Amino acid sequence: MSGQDGTAARTVMVLVVDIDGMARRDSWTSSGDFVDRLRGELKGTVTSVDVIEGALEMWVHDESLYLCPPNPFTTAICADVGGKRQPYYGRAIFTGVSGGGEVGSLSDEVAAGLEASVKYLTMRPAALAALRALGQLFHEAHGVTTRA
Repeated sequence: MSGQDGTAARTVMVLVVDIDGMARRDSWTSSGDFVDRLRGELKGTVTSVDVIEGALEMWVHDESLYLCPPNPFTTAICADVGGKRQPYYGRAIFTGVSGGGEVGSLSDEVAAGLEASVKYLTMRPAALAALRALGQLFHEAHGVTTRA
């Protein structure tokens, strides 16, 4: 199968993590660069966060700080694997990185590790509450009123 421009379609596996701890693997097929699919899933413009440079990316809505509630799961995952230690907001999509720096597929092992991190945190309500509070403090410091 190929796209209109003759580019071969490829499939990547991603992990979508919502603010409530719902994590789901999804397979996306495209002959493009997947940015349109990311925009659709995140409902707007997107930006990537290098979680592990050259290996793991997290995609978020470009204005999620101002539009979305805190996501304690992505906040914890990024800090745990050596990414930026800061609050993250809204739905996030984790992808791999291809050799050319484009969106790449997550390996089963990486996806399982991310899912395990989400599950681990869901069983620790005190940690979840602390991470949500951190996100709220960051919002207050920036004068943001969060929609529930």
